[in-house]
This record gives sequence, structure tokens and C-alpha cells, in this order.
Amino acid sequence: MKKQKYISRVMKIMMSSRGDGYVSEIFKFAIIMALILSFVVLPDPFIKKLNLNHMTTSIVRAVETTGEINDDVYQMIEEYKAETGLNPTIKWEGNFVNVGTSQRIQIRQRFSLTLTDNVVITIAEPSFTGPINIVIPISKKVNGMCEVYWKPGQI
Repeated sequence: MKKQKYISRVMKIMMSSRGDGYVSEIFKFAIIMALILSFVVLPDPFIKKLNLNHMTTSIVRAVETTGEINDDVYQMIEEYKAETGLNPTIKWEGNFVNVGTSQRIQIRQRFSLTLTDNVVITIAEPSFTGPINIVIPISKKVNGMCEVYWKPGQI
């Protein structure tokens, strides 16, 4: 008898729709908070990608107009790194000739610069373990053509 009363009381509670509004409000709140968090966190990779694109095109243009990779180009790279917070790996491709401390390239010779970096998005930072991150690789490759003629003794 007691057992049957208990079962009927449990069934009555389970069949009741009382409190459904609270559950739906909690889910609505969780969805709104997830959207706000995504609007705060997601622009960072896009901004870093735009900065990497600008950095790459500016460096290639500097090499096109000077005809060499010299200390001024390395100084420009360091300034961009300080401004943007990026630390990309740099890969040059082309027919560069080492002359002293610089690398020169002849007029109408094609070259390319590839910058590659990673953007880390922190999803959560639980207290019992390390942060949960998503690593997004970003890269940009820009081709250029030298606009400087080097005399035979200069290259």
C-alpha cells in the first residue's frame, strides 16, 4: 500500500507540467550567453588574419621597390610583430643572391613570401586542469616581382 502511494506520487510529479517555464528560461539564457560569448571571442582570428595579410603585402612591396631583403625589411618585420602581436614563421622563395648582410634579387625576377602563424582561442579555463584551446592556423602567401636593376658588379 505504502509502495503504491509512493509510486503514484512520483508519477503525479513526473506528469505535472509545473516548472516547465523555468527549464525553458534556463535554456534560453544559456543560448543567449553562448551567442554573446561567440561575438566576443570570434572576431579575434579574423582580425589577426587581416593583420597577417597586411603585413605580408607590405613586406613584399618593400622588397619589390628596394630589390633586396636588408636590415630595413627585418626592422619592418619586427615593427609589425610588435604592433600586431603576431609571431609568424617567414618563408622566402626566389632567386636571391647573398651580398653582404642582404639578399638581392634582379629586376623582373619573381619571388614569394609566406607568413604562417597560429591563433589560439581559449574555450574554457577550468580550475582542475589546463585551459581548453582551439588552435587555428593562418597563413598568407604573396608573390612579387623585383623592380630594381642591379648592375653586374652589384649582384
